[in-house]
Amino acid sequence: MNTEGESVYGSTNLYTSLNDIIIWMQYLLNLHKTDKALVEELFTPSYLLNDGSVLNYTYGFNISNHHGRRVADHGGYAMGFRSQIRIFPDDNLAVISMTNNESINSYSLTSQIADMCFTGSFISEKKKEWTEIKIPVDKLQNYTGCYRMPDGMKLNFELNHDTFQLVYPDEKKYIMYPQSENEFFIKEMNTSSVSSWEVSATAPKLYGISLTKTQRAKEYQNRNSFHRAN
Repeated sequence: MNTEGESVYGSTNLYTSLNDIIIWMQYLLNLHKTDKALVEELFTPSYLLNDGSVLNYTYGFNISNHHGRRVADHGGYAMGFRSQIRIFPDDNLAVISMTNNESINSYSLTSQIADMCFTGSFISEKKKEWTEIKIPVDKLQNYTGCYRMPDGMKLNFELNHDTFQLVYPDEKKYIMYPQSENEFFIKEMNTSSVSSWEVSATAPKLYGISLTKTQRAKEYQNRNSFHRAN
């Protein structure tokens, strides 16, 4: 198939279409009819971390709770494109979003579609007002470094003069604005609501997930979900 100039491949050279994803979702939603045990294995977090907490990432899915309903999801991103799938295994519903505009928040879009299916209306997320403050550069320096996420992706935090930045794997940079000495927000990541990042010198948090970080950390530290990468 010659698709040069018309499409992009995923990070593992996977080429698919909306019809392919629909077939895959239908298979997963009907799997309980033949193998209930496999469904529970796919959609139930079971991996324990050293601190006793459970890793919410299973076999290619992030497992969470959406307004009281179990949901498995995963997103995709490439320059100019963004996608998201959300599966509600207990409600026989799957929502798919595939866009050709990277600025669209496909996660929020699939959540709103799911709300419409369940309730007949959108459920507005409560927005928090953020106010930027100034904090000493030496405190920002404590948070710089590279972190390895549970799925293997690395996130870099760097300091450019007095500006604290998140560096995505595609080298795109986002300014992290301090709300307090250990809490930051990112204006550019979501046009409809501000995304917040909470960080501290000993246990930074990224969307509520603990990171392990000390000023002199040089090796993996295994007691939290995110680890300092070499």
